[in-house]
Amino acid sequence: MKINPVFSLYRIARIPYLLPHGQGIADHKRGIRLNESGVFLWEQLCRHTDPAWVLEQFGAYCQAAPDELPLLERDLHSFLRQLADYDILTDPLASDLNGTSSAHFHTSFCPDPKPHPSTSQCIKIGPVHLRLTGPKEAFASDLMPFRCADIDRPDLAICIKAAGLSAPQQETVLIQSQTLRLSKTDGEYAMRFPQMPQIVGATLSIDGTRACIYYQPPITKTLSADLFHAVRFLFLYTAKKHGCYALHSASILYHKQAWLFSGPSGMGKSTHAALWNEHFHTPILNGDLNLLAFKDGVPVLYGLPWCGTSGIADTGCYPLGGIVLLNRGATDECLTLTEDRKILLSAHRLISPAWDGAMLQQSLDFMAALAAQTRICLLKCTKNRSAAETLKKWVDLQDY
Repeated sequence: MKINPVFSLYRIARIPYLLPHGQGIADHKRGIRLNESGVFLWEQLCRHTDPAWVLEQFGAYCQAAPDELPLLERDLHSFLRQLADYDILTDPLASDLNGTSSAHFHTSFCPDPKPHPSTSQCIKIGPVHLRLTGPKEAFASDLMPFRCADIDRPDLAICIKAAGLSAPQQETVLIQSQTLRLSKTDGEYAMRFPQMPQIVGATLSIDGTRACIYYQPPITKTLSADLFHAVRFLFLYTAKKHGCYALHSASILYHKQAWLFSGPSGMGKSTHAALWNEHFHTPILNGDLNLLAFKDGVPVLYGLPWCGTSGIADTGCYPLGGIVLLNRGATDECLTLTEDRKILLSAHRLISPAWDGAMLQQSLDFMAALAAQTRICLLKCTKNRSAAETLKKWVDLQDY
């Protein structure tokens, strides 16, 4: 028995939780809420996973009499079973999710039949400046509304190259999923995208200021689209270092404020935004993804070029009105959430990197600060107009 390294203890509004990060998020692991006895047992397990030793410490913690030890032992075994059910405790013979191995990047390419001259383009998304250098044909048209004048020192410089990716001697694998293989060496992150066959990989400096994307020619519409999404992975890392976090959500503009609708895929966030647009004539800002930050101490939404299949994106900056977390229901009802649930459920919808425990803590801290100044509710709803009407009544009752 050993602790799964993709779980860590966090306190959200003073409530303790064991939550996954990195590979745990990629594998859709679930977290659990603990009481203070659970926190004590977790801290002992972090020191030693021998159940007999943990039971001895538990007995001393509870100041238990000898005849009370069998009850404590049952409680301990129940706690260990629960951790095992959530894969927080694993078989000691199981391999680590995070491990060190040799890197294996592809390095052979077909020559580009039509070489493209290199050019540079500066992009500004929210407060973050990017400079893209590479073939102009590789730049997605979705980025063009965010063009800006060049600056001497962009926050992130991305070079797009038709070249091989030099393999480091060793790499520590952080995440491996169907869409991303992320590893770390001494000086940078390395990414590979299994579902993007023409993109060999990408490298990103630890400080988030320099990156390269390596592709296999020729440049096609499919490759340009894949490069657009690869840039997103790099941008989100640098944006987080600048205090900007991306929430998977659709957004509308109401009372000159941005309101976000968020929920698991298929929950109806785009449907709900469309209901507001149709019945209340509210503009849709983005159909899939929104960048949140603080500007002069006030929560704001910045437009993003990435908008899923909606095709709806905006380049502006708007005060944040609130976040509505969607859940299906037989009727329509706005529910108040406790502070820890506001933070936790909203943080679940962030797609900003949480590649390790420290990154997840940063996301939780950001959402805690945001929740302190932002209206967040849970809307149990249908897909009918009544859902938008119910939420509008709740929004109109809020103080502005």
